[in-house]
Amino acid sequence: MRHLDDVADADSEAAPLSELSTGRIWGMLESAPDGMLMTDGDGVILAVNQQVERLFGYDRADLLGRRIEVLLPERLHAVHRAHRTRYRAEPNVRAMGEGLQLRARRRDGSEFPVEVSLSPLTDAEGLAVVASIRDVSEAKRASAGARRIQAAIDAVHDGVFMFEPDTLRFVYANEGASVQTGYSNEELLSMTPIHIKPEFTRTQFESLMAPLLADEVERLSFRTIHRRKSGEDVPVDIVLEYLRGAGRDASEVTDGDGADALLVAMVRDVTEQVAVERRLALSEETFRTSFENAPVGMTVASVGHDGHQVFEQVNAAFASMLGRSIDALIGVDFVDISHPDDQQQNANAAAEMATGEREALVAETRYLRADGTFIWTLVHSRVIERSDGARTLTHVVDITDRRERQTAHERMTTMEDRERIARDIHDLVIQRLFGAGMKLQAVIPEMGSATAVARTHETIDELDLTIRELRSAIFSLNRRDHDGTVTEDLALAIEQHVDRLGFRPALVVDGPVDSITEMQSNELGATLREALSNVARHADASAVEVRVEATSSTVTLMVSDDGRGIDSNLPPGNGLPNMANRAENLGGEFSVHQRETGGCELSWLIPR
Repeated sequence: MRHLDDVADADSEAAPLSELSTGRIWGMLESAPDGMLMTDGDGVILAVNQQVERLFGYDRADLLGRRIEVLLPERLHAVHRAHRTRYRAEPNVRAMGEGLQLRARRRDGSEFPVEVSLSPLTDAEGLAVVASIRDVSEAKRASAGARRIQAAIDAVHDGVFMFEPDTLRFVYANEGASVQTGYSNEELLSMTPIHIKPEFTRTQFESLMAPLLADEVERLSFRTIHRRKSGEDVPVDIVLEYLRGAGRDASEVTDGDGADALLVAMVRDVTEQVAVERRLALSEETFRTSFENAPVGMTVASVGHDGHQVFEQVNAAFASMLGRSIDALIGVDFVDISHPDDQQQNANAAAEMATGEREALVAETRYLRADGTFIWTLVHSRVIERSDGARTLTHVVDITDRRERQTAHERMTTMEDRERIARDIHDLVIQRLFGAGMKLQAVIPEMGSATAVARTHETIDELDLTIRELRSAIFSLNRRDHDGTVTEDLALAIEQHVDRLGFRPALVVDGPVDSITEMQSNELGATLREALSNVARHADASAVEVRVEATSSTVTLMVSDDGRGIDSNLPPGNGLPNMANRAENLGGEFSVHQRETGGCELSWLIPR
């Protein structure tokens, strides 16, 4: 077996060592960064350096004289012997197992990847082989990590492009980039961003990148178009970053020495997002147009938990409804323009919407106009967004006319009921009481007892008092109890008698009738109702004309009919005396007479 001293005297064409001392050769082996060992042609280990001891965990004495297979996994022993035989037949300087994944085994049995370079030494005793062994575990791990990163980048749906800042030539493009553009990876690597960005010239693109290259910004974000190989334009969002090589700064790159500096572009296809944005914009435009031009009032308001509902948007119809400008309503709390009787109810409903207790509200409420009047509205309000409180969309319809008609109808119904009650009291109760009084008066002369006569007179006085109280109640039922004008009250009185008369009397109003006092109005209305009631009961008329005239000094009521006139055979009633009493109580006068053309004419006049 040869030793290192023998090697010093060997004559080798590949690595002549005859001029070197044994010590120097040993020093060279020991100082090598990789593991170095020498075997003979049969694979017996002749020499090892300290790096081999560190790599494999053996002492040098444990390795010398043993076959090289001790440093290999057992499953590779036979393969390695075959490899050694082939190498001995054709020795040369080369890497061992080119294209193969070489494995070595430590003393503890653990394995690790290695790279091995072989150099032959030939002398009189035969072939010796020097092997350089390098642990490539870290390199393998780094390579595996790089492959994983590469695979991850290629798996990303977004496009990843890397290009040089000076030439703009793509040096890398992932699979996502190929899918986005329709170009193969090979085609992309021969292109620049300008080839796929129709909105940019080279000068424009370099101007865009300038702040990034000058370290003025960390990254650039922008939206543009990528033109695919098919000619289709695709909207994309791009984030562009500048990666410099280790040890280089911006000045070196801008001086042209930027070979290891790259620009990295992350590119996302935003076709679907752009389509959604366009639909949203169209929807918003449609809503805005519908909102602004709606024939009914519309508002958008923010609602707080305290019930405050502040207008953020109002349309022209709502502003017109309130007699205000749009700007004057923005920022106004809707409670502040609500009727005082509705404010608390409206605030409570708004608070319930803000807290999520209700999602919608349908209600009739009153709003204050700029001129101080109120309008009735029907509001439909719904929560359209929730954050801290809520945002509501409200439709507002002016229902003032409907409410007034409803109120008038209810008032007319009430007055008709009162008229019926008053008529029943007048026709039935008062007449009976009056008749009872007349009968008592008729029997007084036949009474022989002064006490009976006195008691009878007391009873008659009680009946008269009862009749006066009933007449007062009838007057209260018939008097005007609404906020309408005197003219409206007269029209209402006529309307209440249409069904009983079978026709609608004509009404003529002349002068400032609506400016008379409330007492005068009440007596005027009661007299008209009594007059029309008499016509309905007794006249058998086909037409009635009511004329009311007010001057600066008098108020006159004239009621004419074409009926059968005054029938002297009928017993006297209370209607005419009642009307006369009303006139006298106000300092006026009353009369009724036959018309030459038929029927009667009633005149009732009071001073103002």
